[in-house]
Amino acid sequence: MVENTKIKNRTNDKLEKDSRIKMQRCMLAMLLALFFLVPSCERSKPVVEADYAAKIVGGWVGTVGDMKESITFRADGGFVA
Repeated sequence: MVENTKIKNRTNDKLEKDSRIKMQRCMLAMLLALFFLVPSCERSKPVVEADYAAKIVGGWVGTVGDMKESITFRADGGFVA
């Protein structure tokens, strides 16, 4: 009976150690992800009005209130809403 208890204790100790190792690896992976991803999130500078035509080109579709809206900005500075 004493031998069974020793075996169970060793098994439990090994499981706890394995669990701690897995948790440490997970935390390390999360820290590495933060280390590499956060610096890549730079805040972009606002577009000055003189550059609107060149930098804000394309379309947007969304919902404003209960209505679906769309707007397209052209390279010549015009737009269609």
